[in-house]
Amino acid sequence: MYSCRLLPAVSWACIIVLVGMVLPSASTRRPPQQLASESLLHDSLVEQTLQPSKFAYAWYLADDDEDIACAILVSASIIKESATQHKADLVVVYNTDIPGKERFRRMGIKMVQVSAAAAKGESQWRESFLKLRVAELFQYERVIYFDADAFPLGSLENLFDIAQFPVELAAPRAYWLQQPFVQSGGPMVLDPRKLFFDRDFSVPMNKSVGMLDSEMDWVNSHFRDKADVLDGFYALLIGEWCATDGIYQYWQKYFQKSPEWVMQNAVMVHFIADWKPWRISSASRLNDKCSDAQPQLLQVYQRWWDVKARVCL
Repeated sequence: MYSCRLLPAVSWACIIVLVGMVLPSASTRRPPQQLASESLLHDSLVEQTLQPSKFAYAWYLADDDEDIACAILVSASIIKESATQHKADLVVVYNTDIPGKERFRRMGIKMVQVSAAAAKGESQWRESFLKLRVAELFQYERVIYFDADAFPLGSLENLFDIAQFPVELAAPRAYWLQQPFVQSGGPMVLDPRKLFFDRDFSVPMNKSVGMLDSEMDWVNSHFRDKADVLDGFYALLIGEWCATDGIYQYWQKYFQKSPEWVMQNAVMVHFIADWKPWRISSASRLNDKCSDAQPQLLQVYQRWWDVKARVCL
């Protein structure tokens, strides 16, 4: 069984103490109180400029895939627009190259090239273990990771505050699968620590872990007794609004709320399997995929398409 514990919300603070030196000049003729005030203001401005971020949002990109690169840009754009409380970096780890790097630079996304993971998944998940390199970003105290096919609908910032102690791995319950099982596609909270990496995450980085479909199987096997489980609503599937999908209206029934309420309160939606918005690229194709849909299905896709048109040039 998973060990689930309540994670208290706290506020993080990072303070850089700067010592300013006032050199003798004409300005020293001003009253001491005014000089002290100006010095504090100057130090405060310098602190805001130099203060490194303790937090990050992260993605992985394998084998310079343009569709995935574009999807990361879409999600990063939404994160930048919605962030209000925390100063968090945007980071992508990649193994070979990034197509259109200038687009990432313009958006301020940090690009970190890493070695491929020794462990491999099957089929389209062959390089999925690469995402666990995020646990090696030791310059950050907390990272929120999610796959490129996960699309933010609301703020994820509260996840930076879930605990004042290190959280090795917290992930949403994969509510559509037999339990216990978590969803490593995100949002997955990782606190990069050398202890955690050397003890756990380095294993699939350095050797094969057997015949597994993807890293999600390894995460659920390896962290079975110690993963912290987030609510499954964090991992909302796009089929929520498609009448022919097996997960149709799951949260509408659970909360006894409207489809509009679910969309307004969800923080993320996953375009799993063959629901990818870069393949279903128009309303007509979406109708072919799901002809009996609630309006929110098209609304989510249209939002994604609109951002893509703006950032994936």
